[in-house]
Amino acid sequence: MNNDNQNESKRKIVSKYAMYILILLILWIMLFGCRLALFMPQKLTQAKNLWDSKNVTHYEVVVYAEFAEIKLEVLDDQVIKAMWRGGLRPDKPFEPFDQEQIIARDLQKYTIEGLFQQIESVTPNMGIIDINGRILLDFDPGLGFPKLYEINDCGVGGLLSPGIGHCASSIRVKSITILN
Repeated sequence: MNNDNQNESKRKIVSKYAMYILILLILWIMLFGCRLALFMPQKLTQAKNLWDSKNVTHYEVVVYAEFAEIKLEVLDDQVIKAMWRGGLRPDKPFEPFDQEQIIARDLQKYTIEGLFQQIESVTPNMGIIDINGRILLDFDPGLGFPKLYEINDCGVGGLLSPGIGHCASSIRVKSITILN
Protein backbone atom coordinates (compact mmCIF):
# COMPACT_ATOMS: atom_id res chain seq x y z
CA MET A 1 0.00 0.00 0.00
CA ASN A 2 2.74 2.44 0.92
CA ASN A 3 4.42 1.82 -2.44
CA ASP A 4 1.18 2.61 -4.29
CA ASN A 5 0.82 5.90 -2.40
CA GLN A 6 4.40 6.86 -3.29
CA ASN A 7 3.86 6.03 -6.98
CA GLU A 8 0.63 8.01 -7.03
CA SER A 9 2.36 10.96 -5.38
CA LYS A 10 5.21 10.83 -7.95
CA ARG A 11 2.70 10.73 -10.81
CA LYS A 12 0.93 13.80 -9.46
CA ILE A 13 4.23 15.69 -9.18
CA VAL A 14 5.30 14.73 -12.71
CA SER A 15 1.87 15.65 -14.06
CA LYS A 16 1.97 18.98 -12.26
CA TYR A 17 5.43 19.87 -13.69
CA ALA A 18 4.40 18.76 -17.19
CA MET A 19 1.41 21.10 -16.95
CA TYR A 20 3.66 23.99 -15.84
CA ILE A 21 6.02 23.36 -18.77
CA LEU A 22 3.11 23.25 -21.21
CA ILE A 23 1.69 26.53 -19.86
CA LEU A 24 5.12 28.21 -20.08
CA LEU A 25 5.59 26.96 -23.64
CA ILE A 26 2.19 28.32 -24.71
CA LEU A 27 2.95 31.64 -23.00
CA TRP A 28 6.36 31.83 -24.72
CA ILE A 29 4.81 31.23 -28.15
CA MET A 30 2.11 33.84 -27.50
CA LEU A 31 4.62 36.48 -26.37
CA PHE A 32 7.55 35.82 -28.67
CA GLY A 33 6.08 33.74 -31.47
CA CYS A 34 7.45 30.66 -33.10
CA ARG A 35 7.55 29.54 -36.70
CA LEU A 36 8.94 26.17 -37.69
CA ALA A 37 10.37 25.52 -41.14
CA LEU A 38 11.35 21.97 -42.07
CA PHE A 39 13.66 20.80 -44.86
CA MET A 40 13.85 24.22 -46.60
CA PRO A 41 17.28 23.63 -48.24
CA GLN A 42 16.02 20.35 -49.67
CA LYS A 43 12.74 21.90 -50.84
CA LEU A 44 14.67 24.75 -52.47
CA THR A 45 16.92 22.32 -54.35
CA GLN A 46 13.97 20.21 -55.50
CA ALA A 47 12.03 23.27 -56.65
CA LYS A 48 15.01 24.72 -58.54
CA ASN A 49 15.64 21.38 -60.24
CA LEU A 50 11.97 21.13 -61.22
CA TRP A 51 11.97 24.69 -62.66
CA ASP A 52 15.21 24.02 -64.58
CA SER A 53 13.80 20.76 -65.96
CA LYS A 54 10.90 22.64 -67.58
CA ASN A 55 13.32 24.61 -69.82
CA VAL A 56 11.21 27.76 -69.62
CA THR A 57 12.95 30.51 -71.56
CA HIS A 58 10.10 32.95 -72.28
CA TYR A 59 7.41 33.81 -69.74
CA GLU A 60 5.35 36.56 -68.21
CA VAL A 61 5.21 36.83 -64.43
CA VAL A 62 3.18 39.10 -62.13
CA VAL A 63 4.56 39.59 -58.62
CA TYR A 64 3.43 41.53 -55.56
CA ALA A 65 6.41 43.44 -54.22
CA GLU A 66 7.21 46.91 -52.90
CA PHE A 67 3.49 47.63 -52.36
CA ALA A 68 2.80 47.17 -56.06
CA GLU A 69 2.11 44.61 -58.73
CA ILE A 70 4.98 44.23 -61.16
CA LYS A 71 4.44 42.49 -64.51
CA LEU A 72 7.54 41.30 -66.33
CA GLU A 73 8.08 39.65 -69.66
CA VAL A 74 11.25 37.59 -69.43
CA LEU A 75 13.25 36.04 -72.27
CA ASP A 76 16.39 34.01 -71.53
CA ASP A 77 16.41 35.27 -67.92
CA GLN A 78 16.42 38.93 -69.05
CA VAL A 79 13.57 41.39 -68.50
CA ILE A 80 12.45 42.60 -71.94
CA LYS A 81 9.27 44.38 -70.87
CA ALA A 82 8.09 45.63 -67.48
CA MET A 83 4.94 47.27 -66.17
CA TRP A 84 3.63 48.15 -62.74
CA ARG A 85 0.43 48.98 -60.93
CA GLY A 86 0.66 50.77 -57.58
CA GLY A 87 -1.37 50.15 -54.48
CA LEU A 88 -2.43 46.62 -55.44
CA ARG A 89 -5.57 47.99 -57.11
CA PRO A 90 -6.84 45.63 -59.81
CA ASP A 91 -8.97 48.40 -61.35
CA LYS A 92 -5.91 50.54 -62.04
CA PRO A 93 -4.16 49.87 -65.40
CA PHE A 94 -0.55 48.73 -65.59
CA GLU A 95 1.94 51.48 -66.48
CA PRO A 96 5.14 50.71 -68.41
CA PHE A 97 8.70 51.00 -67.11
CA ASP A 98 11.27 52.23 -69.60
CA GLN A 99 14.63 50.45 -69.98
CA GLU A 100 16.40 52.88 -67.62
CA GLN A 101 13.79 52.28 -64.90
CA ILE A 102 14.12 48.50 -65.33
CA ILE A 103 17.84 48.79 -64.62
CA ALA A 104 17.56 51.46 -61.89
CA ARG A 105 14.86 49.53 -59.99
CA ASP A 106 16.75 46.25 -60.41
CA LEU A 107 13.64 44.51 -61.71
CA GLN A 108 15.82 41.57 -62.73
CA LYS A 109 15.53 40.36 -59.13
CA TYR A 110 11.82 39.61 -59.74
CA THR A 111 12.46 37.12 -62.53
CA ILE A 112 12.17 33.49 -61.47
CA GLU A 113 15.94 33.08 -61.72
CA GLY A 114 16.36 36.31 -59.72
CA LEU A 115 14.05 35.00 -56.99
CA PHE A 116 16.01 31.75 -56.79
CA GLN A 117 19.26 33.72 -56.51
CA GLN A 118 17.86 35.86 -53.68
CA ILE A 119 16.64 32.79 -51.83
CA GLU A 120 19.91 30.91 -52.32
CA SER A 121 21.87 33.89 -50.97
CA VAL A 122 20.02 33.87 -47.63
CA THR A 123 19.60 30.13 -47.09
CA PRO A 124 23.12 28.61 -47.24
CA ASN A 125 23.38 28.23 -43.47
CA MET A 126 19.81 27.11 -42.93
CA GLY A 127 19.61 23.65 -41.42
CA ILE A 128 17.03 20.93 -41.84
CA ILE A 129 14.95 22.48 -39.06
CA ASP A 130 14.68 26.27 -38.67
CA ILE A 131 12.89 26.91 -35.38
CA ASN A 132 12.50 30.67 -35.75
CA GLY A 133 11.44 30.50 -39.38
CA ARG A 134 13.01 33.82 -40.37
CA ILE A 135 12.58 32.82 -44.00
CA LEU A 136 9.22 31.65 -45.33
CA LEU A 137 9.17 29.91 -48.72
CA ASP A 138 6.51 28.27 -50.83
CA PHE A 139 7.03 26.70 -54.24
CA ASP A 140 4.67 25.84 -57.08
CA PRO A 141 4.29 22.04 -57.12
CA GLY A 142 3.87 21.86 -60.91
CA LEU A 143 6.61 24.18 -62.18
CA GLY A 144 8.83 24.65 -59.12
CA PHE A 145 9.03 28.47 -59.15
CA PRO A 146 8.93 30.33 -55.79
CA LYS A 147 5.32 31.37 -55.12
CA LEU A 148 6.20 33.11 -51.85
CA TYR A 149 9.49 34.46 -50.54
CA GLU A 150 9.39 36.30 -47.23
CA ILE A 151 12.20 37.41 -44.95
CA ASN A 152 11.26 38.44 -41.44
CA ASP A 153 13.99 40.54 -39.82
CA CYS A 154 11.79 41.82 -37.01
CA GLY A 155 12.23 38.92 -34.68
CA VAL A 156 10.12 35.85 -34.50
CA GLY A 157 6.74 37.45 -33.94
CA GLY A 158 4.28 37.25 -31.11
CA LEU A 159 2.86 39.95 -28.92
CA LEU A 160 6.26 41.34 -27.89
CA SER A 161 7.73 41.41 -31.39
CA PRO A 162 9.52 44.69 -32.07
CA GLY A 163 8.30 46.69 -35.04
CA ILE A 164 5.60 44.37 -36.28
CA GLY A 165 4.89 44.85 -39.96
CA HIS A 166 7.64 47.14 -41.21
CA CYS A 167 10.69 44.91 -40.96
CA ALA A 168 9.57 42.03 -43.14
CA SER A 169 9.80 41.92 -46.90
CA SER A 170 7.68 39.70 -49.04
CA ILE A 171 7.51 38.79 -52.70
CA ARG A 172 4.51 36.81 -53.91
CA VAL A 173 4.15 35.46 -57.43
CA LYS A 174 0.54 36.14 -58.44
CA SER A 175 0.67 34.48 -61.84
CA ILE A 176 3.01 33.09 -64.44
CA THR A 177 2.30 32.50 -68.12
CA ILE A 178 4.68 30.39 -70.18
CA LEU A 179 5.19 31.95 -73.62
CA ASN A 180 7.67 29.51 -75.26
